[in-house]
Amino acid sequence: MTFAELNAIADGNTPNEALAIALAMPDDAERKALLYLLHPAECPEITEPLPYLIHPPGRLSATSRWLDFRDRTLLPMHEARPEDAFLARFVDQVARILAWRAALPVEARFWKTEA
Repeated sequence: MTFAELNAIADGNTPNEALAIALAMPDDAERKALLYLLHPAECPEITEPLPYLIHPPGRLSATSRWLDFRDRTLLPMHEARPEDAFLARFVDQVARILAWRAALPVEARFWKTEA
């Protein structure tokens, strides 16, 4: 299956339909590639310049890294700047990522395992 075909599955179906297609595929590189495409984006949509730099973990990072990023970076920043709507969006995006990862069967996980 080509990248274009995998991308068409990811873009041409609802997220739940695309995930069901991915989970029905044989456990191989194509399945992992499709799951990678379906993984929620690391950042929310940014519509204007931010006054700070945030570097979230990548899609291949361990879940513990995402938890650490949320707890040690985002939440303290959000507490210091509660009026900042973008920080709230980052917190929400990390929650979406953690929920998506938790819902995926262990055998389908493609990211690094916990250290």
